[in-house]
Amino acid sequence: MGALKLAMLGIIIIVAILATLGILIAAAKHAESALVISAWARIARALRLTLMRSDGILGMTMAGRFDRFDVEARVTLGESHQFGYGVEIRVRVPNLDTEIGLEPVGQHSPQFDPDGRIVAPIHDPQFQSRYVARGGSAATLSLLRGEARDALIELGGVGRVSIRGAQLRLSIPRVPTSLEEMSDLLRKITSTARLLGQQPAASPQSLAEVAMRDPVDRVRAQALETLASDFRNDPVFEPTLRCAEGDASPWVRFAAAVLCGEAGRPVLESLATEASPAQLAAWEQLLTTAPLEACVDLAERAYRCAPSASERARVLETLLAAARSASDSARQAAERAAAHLSQSESRSSGAVSLPDALLDAGALSPGDAASGALSALPPTHPSPIRRPDR
Repeated sequence: MGALKLAMLGIIIIVAILATLGILIAAAKHAESALVISAWARIARALRLTLMRSDGILGMTMAGRFDRFDVEARVTLGESHQFGYGVEIRVRVPNLDTEIGLEPVGQHSPQFDPDGRIVAPIHDPQFQSRYVARGGSAATLSLLRGEARDALIELGGVGRVSIRGAQLRLSIPRVPTSLEEMSDLLRKITSTARLLGQQPAASPQSLAEVAMRDPVDRVRAQALETLASDFRNDPVFEPTLRCAEGDASPWVRFAAAVLCGEAGRPVLESLATEASPAQLAAWEQLLTTAPLEACVDLAERAYRCAPSASERARVLETLLAAARSASDSARQAAERAAAHLSQSESRSSGAVSLPDALLDAGALSPGDAASGALSALPPTHPSPIRRPDR
């Protein structure tokens, strides 16, 4: 009986010690939190921000003017910062379209776009690899200038960047510990906000400027297509189209050739038969707009300049896909050309030709393979830019 009492007494003592330790740890954390928030508040006040709301140890919101912008800065404690403190800075951007939204790739919330509809992705590879953007129109997003895109990319190296309701937001999972660090963050976000605020309203003139001067060629091509879609009858369209026809980028010349209709066919033929990033797109566009006989005549040049085996196979696959709806003579000519090209590559490189590969897969009979009839290739679905009706 005495041993049992001693055991129970020991348990009570252990529980009391643990409870005391818990209270002491909580008190220490509370004191640490109070110090963090108090230190940050002093920094914010030194930057002429004033208290808007205090949530005790859970956080604090300060607001004011910095570099002629309305700034709101919050220090918060929560799961988003691994239960540590973090800071979110929000800057109101004058003149920014309220329908423009931006969030990091893979991190955008369901509320970002409730309909799941992203309008006109911005064709800047570096920007598009980092951000998901939405807007009220394709023209609005086409006008997001290169300087602003670069500034958003750079700001994304500091923390999580988003745009909602004409408000630029930067969230970092820590609290700045010095006046210099906090002021540097504010300068970075306000300089980015200034570039965003300089974005022009959607107009033929502003789209034409992007189509001719943006540093990223795919953005220039996108702006040209948007200009043609929204403002084709405006006087600024034809001069912009003429300028695009002489652009150094194959993608811009491709977009211009598609918009020119039949008059742009020589440019498409040239692009389809030269090694360039737009080669396959030009080849597939030709297959949808030019007579098949003309494409058969170009097939060998298009095939030879394709830079990889997969792209050479794509040239033949799309040729055969287009041939299925052609006349018998045109289809047979396309099949003969495809068989000749695939077999000649097999002889020169030792690679398996397309008929042999299909025969191994059971897609062709030995008679089909011997005759070079490649029409059993699986259907493909090329998706070139369609030229609009003039």
